[in-house]
Amino acid sequence: MIFKVAKEFTQFVGGRFRKEGDASGEELRDDYLIPLIDKLPEGEKLDIDLTDSMICWSTLEEIFGGLVRRKGAEVVDKIDILSDDEKEVGLAKRYMQEQIGYGGKCIDKNWTEKKPKKSKN
Repeated sequence: MIFKVAKEFTQFVGGRFRKEGDASGEELRDDYLIPLIDKLPEGEKLDIDLTDSMICWSTLEEIFGGLVRRKGAEVVDKIDILSDDEKEVGLAKRYMQEQIGYGGKCIDKNWTEKKPKKSKN
């Protein structure tokens, strides 16, 4: 199943929370994505397509980090994140990984968290 954010929600996703206005990340997550995830047949995934949508980083965290906070770490096995912007996909995965914990399950075997190099001083 594919959910195209720009087509089925809005191209311009607003603030992080509902109280910040219409089309918030909280609304997208709670009113659209979670119900779709909950209705998925066993073994199927929801492809969340961010192509052509504009989402600020804090809102992206609310959507994807919030999915893990609301549904648990197993939600990563139920979704795929698609976008023509690789950085956006990487950030969404990073926000999910942060909620799971760095010692937890890796979201994508081809994606790893880059750790800052230690200073020699």
